[in-house]
Amino acid sequence: MSGADFVHLHNHTEFSLLDGACRVKDLVGRVAELGMPAVALTDHGVMYGAVEFYDTCKKAGVKPILGCEVYMAPRGRADRDPVLDREQYHLVLLAENLTGYQNLMKLVSMASLEGYYYKPRVDREILAAHSEGLIASSACLGGELPSHLLAGNMQKARELAGWMAEVFPGRYYLELQDHGIPEQRTANEGILQIARELDLPLIVTNDLHYLRKEDAQAHDVLLCIQTNTTVDDEKRMRFHAPEFYLKDAEEMARLFPDHPEAMRNTIEIAERCNVELTFQQVLPHYEVPPGYTYESYLEKLCRDNIPRRYREFTPEMEARLRFELDVIQSKGFSAYFLIVNDFVHFARSRGILAQARGSAAGCMVTYLLGISSIDPIENDLMFERFLRIDGKKMPDIDVDFEDLRRDEVLQYVVEKYGADCVAQIITFGTLGPKAAVRDAARALQVPRSDVDRICKLIPTMPSSPPLRHFLETIPELRSEYESDPQIRNLFDTAQGIEGLSRHASTHAAGVVISKEPLTNVVPLQRTGDSPIPTTQFDFRVVEEVGLLKMDFLGLSYLTVVSKALHLIEETTGKKLTLDQIPLDDERTYQMLGNGDAMGVFQVESSGMRQLLRDLKPRAFKDVAPLIALYRPGPLQSGMVQDFIARRHGRAKVEYPHPMLEPVLKDTYGILLYQEQVMKIAMVMGRFSAVQAEALMKAMSKKKQDVMDKNRPLFIEGAEAQGVPKKTAEHIYELMANFAKYGFNKSHSAAYALLMYQTAYLKCNYPVQYLAALMTAFMENKDKVVTYVDECRHFGIPVLPPDINKSQADFSVEAIEPEEGATDALDPRYAVRFGLAAIKNVGRGVIEQIIAERANGPFRSLHEFCTRIGGSGALNRATIECLIRAGAFDSTGVRRAQLIAALDQAIAQGQRARKEREVGQFSMLDLLADDAGQPEASPEESLPDVPEFSREELLSAERDLLGFYLTDHPVMEYRPALQRMRVLTTQEVAEREDKEVVRVGGIISRIRRLNTRKGDPMMVIGLEDWLGTIEVIIWPNVLQEYAPHLQPERVVVIEGKVSSKDSGKEESGEEEAPSRGQVEIIAESVRPVRKPADGGEAGLHAPANGNGHHPANGYRNGSRGNGANGISSTHPGGEPDTVVPDEPEPPQGDPVIIQVPRAHMRARFLRELRSALQAHPGDRRLLLQLEVTPGDRYTIECQGLGIRPAPELVQRVHELLGPGCLLGI
Repeated sequence: MSGADFVHLHNHTEFSLLDGACRVKDLVGRVAELGMPAVALTDHGVMYGAVEFYDTCKKAGVKPILGCEVYMAPRGRADRDPVLDREQYHLVLLAENLTGYQNLMKLVSMASLEGYYYKPRVDREILAAHSEGLIASSACLGGELPSHLLAGNMQKARELAGWMAEVFPGRYYLELQDHGIPEQRTANEGILQIARELDLPLIVTNDLHYLRKEDAQAHDVLLCIQTNTTVDDEKRMRFHAPEFYLKDAEEMARLFPDHPEAMRNTIEIAERCNVELTFQQVLPHYEVPPGYTYESYLEKLCRDNIPRRYREFTPEMEARLRFELDVIQSKGFSAYFLIVNDFVHFARSRGILAQARGSAAGCMVTYLLGISSIDPIENDLMFERFLRIDGKKMPDIDVDFEDLRRDEVLQYVVEKYGADCVAQIITFGTLGPKAAVRDAARALQVPRSDVDRICKLIPTMPSSPPLRHFLETIPELRSEYESDPQIRNLFDTAQGIEGLSRHASTHAAGVVISKEPLTNVVPLQRTGDSPIPTTQFDFRVVEEVGLLKMDFLGLSYLTVVSKALHLIEETTGKKLTLDQIPLDDERTYQMLGNGDAMGVFQVESSGMRQLLRDLKPRAFKDVAPLIALYRPGPLQSGMVQDFIARRHGRAKVEYPHPMLEPVLKDTYGILLYQEQVMKIAMVMGRFSAVQAEALMKAMSKKKQDVMDKNRPLFIEGAEAQGVPKKTAEHIYELMANFAKYGFNKSHSAAYALLMYQTAYLKCNYPVQYLAALMTAFMENKDKVVTYVDECRHFGIPVLPPDINKSQADFSVEAIEPEEGATDALDPRYAVRFGLAAIKNVGRGVIEQIIAERANGPFRSLHEFCTRIGGSGALNRATIECLIRAGAFDSTGVRRAQLIAALDQAIAQGQRARKEREVGQFSMLDLLADDAGQPEASPEESLPDVPEFSREELLSAERDLLGFYLTDHPVMEYRPALQRMRVLTTQEVAEREDKEVVRVGGIISRIRRLNTRKGDPMMVIGLEDWLGTIEVIIWPNVLQEYAPHLQPERVVVIEGKVSSKDSGKEESGEEEAPSRGQVEIIAESVRPVRKPADGGEAGLHAPANGNGHHPANGYRNGSRGNGANGISSTHPGGEPDTVVPDEPEPPQGDPVIIQVPRAHMRARFLRELRSALQAHPGDRRLLLQLEVTPGDRYTIECQGLGIRPAPELVQRVHELLGPGCLLGI
């Protein structure tokens, strides 16, 4: 039997995530190799691979059959009973024609958007409504029909088959499968009986999950990864036979020799399935004003904005604009620009910062519209790098928004174009080389130490080559593979799963907008908690099928800038905008040149700060190259050092040919940007812009055939202009060599602008900017502690959280100038710690605290609990966190006292809550003073307990804030450590692998282990004021230095940096170098004695938060009482707050006033209050309130004493009636 006699109709690829171990291209290639005419794709519940599968089949000459093995809800798709609906049935659907394909997309979409419960589920209702053009088959043992048969319920199986045959007339088939599983034989007997009784056709399938029989082990490991189990786990999910592979026609025929018609029916189905996919670009409709077309309205908007952007619009500028508009209009892209312009301007109308990044910055149209912020004329940016003149591909405008407000812009787009026409884009995480090794190792139970050792031998690089390449090129890896059977098995298995899709998630930026409902074009699903659905096709495929893709990027630094601008206006009254920031601020360039760039966009790494110090920028044109220079290629090639030397005149600026001086002048004769490659091709080689861009891309991607084809054309063009052939050849080689390092100048310039703007804000408004930084990165405690330290560097106090002064976010607070300060033209400012940064304190609670605070400050814990704690919004744990974090320190009471009194204070608050529930007026209202604020009740029962120890106070801060705020155990050792020239933990994290370093800190944790030989070793946490790093203490080092390795001991450790690989792969375009976690392999340990003098000086304070610079330039020292530049009363000595003397409490027997239910009204209570306040005295007062008829509730009016004078008695009787006053 030949391959032409059978077609596989039930197949799972890698897009049946962590279940299918078969790559699409491999499946199609094997089918073509076996001579089979067609093949189907039926992944579980999704259509992720449909278009890739279709394209691959077409290229291979194999007919693609598009399908899906959907999940069927046992009842309705809306039912979600944990017992009745936990399991689902399988059903195979194949698209017979285009209508069937569209119905399949609708069913798969509804299964996820409407029927998801453990799995995306269809039900009989929608299956019947969208059955046209679809062929159905009964699926595997997980199908509903086999399930009924295995349960012995032939009648239900028969009824189901009859219903399916009605819904799919002539298009319902019964599947026969045989993988050597006993249950399949039982099911097959029932299937054959039903086929005879109902005259239903049969097909043979093999439920393919991997390509070849020998791939069964890799597939088994994939299942372990999915279920987080190991291969030795007897209870895990597994396939019980290695038979789920792509068998040839003879193998399939041998399984069912008595049913040749079932084989023939697979060919029949293949012949019936004829889906031809044709795609065309369809832009969503954009409404232009009457009398305008897309083209004329776009031009109007551009010309209207010329005066805002340019003081003078030269003929050359007019020609550039005309050229761009002509290109855009000729390609039908005008609507695209209008759509982008619309949502960008919506964002700005709502105060949301937005700006384009990438090659769009090279377009004058985007600059005039306000989409981008960088002038392409002034910065010599190329339109052709942004939009191919001869291409049909849509332009790609990537827009950054404030990350916390990106969803507002998305929601606007949804409302404007329709919820069924907008979706986010899916992305797939794949198993790269290291991830494949680590995941396979967990399943195979390979020791972690072995895995770490192996993974460190595998380089991390963009677009990483496969594991096979590393085995062939790294001798140590090859040696491990050949000498250790366990490692060999690990690598063989890892290669089997390498490159497979591991998980699906939502693309960080991609959004599609359609003119028609998206399910006509692409299947959708729900990913995460977003109300906006996600496409099941990735960004490459959504573009291929004709959808408009936009990139809505959330950028945290725009949030930082927005928050900083808000704080500047709030504290200084200046309404500063980014457009108003001058690009020639000398102090900003001085700060950057000093490497003082912590917290500045794109340049806060130690390597980038060093580059700034070396480069010493003095103008914006010096800043722009930074982004392009700080990447692995230029750094490793020596280009950066050459650039710096030429920049400062230490090396001669030379050009490969005088003709290229205008192209390379700004980069000192060095080829740095992709646009320069294009311009050289155009200037010297006489290439058109289209040819130049194609050449540049070929060179950057090392497409040798394209480079070889263009070489003689370039040389010919150069020679025609008098350039010697050898010179032209040399220049072409330079272009080819540097193009792989070349960076997009438009992208570099756009990011350099934001980098400069953040630097300007930090330099001129450091308090507001650093407060904004800490707010934006509040969840990243490592960053917060870094910025707290930066505040110390700037001499900016960081005030601890305060229940009366803190906002939810980090805020700016005016403080009195230091005595003798000469820069007190305006109040100085401090950063106040935000309440939301305290662990276990939610924003809802904070909002209530701030709202109640408007009625007056909280003067005590008891008052706080009375005004808020009794409402139910706060629980004990939250209040305790506030106390331990220092938020109640301003009340003047020790934290230990507050904790001891907390239960009593909460009980008082609960009583107050009951009082409020009694009637329209509460007792707080009754006892309010003239200011409308309750009188403070004395803390009559605060226990006299000593304060917590310094260690306890600091430990609580660290636990609740994520770091030490008011002090740090290492701070008193800091001068000594600095004299020993130790690196901080932050600096160590940026050092190269195997570099010898010295680091100091306190031993915060110790983990004792044994090596494989049984020798003792340690892993310790070494913590300084900026973070914690792990240190490995091997047995030989432990033996020598064990006495120093004790908890809470401050030590200096020398050792080598060792990268802690996480298994994550780098991918995409070459970017700035990035480092994962590192650890130190210790070589020596030395204890540090507490220094006698902890003073330090030389701290930099460039501005005071108002945009004014100190009159005496930089100031030394840090403000506040804390060693870290922190102002605080704790921990340490007694608080500074002076507590006023409290009045003596009322004494003697109480006076009791009974308030009848009929008098529980505001008028009576106000008049009663007036009468009581007119007769103060020393008698206690009790009120008995009639809550319900016959039910009285008694409360004591603490702090209010009365004198029961006859006038008071008479007035109370007049108000409440006789007999209501007792105890007189």
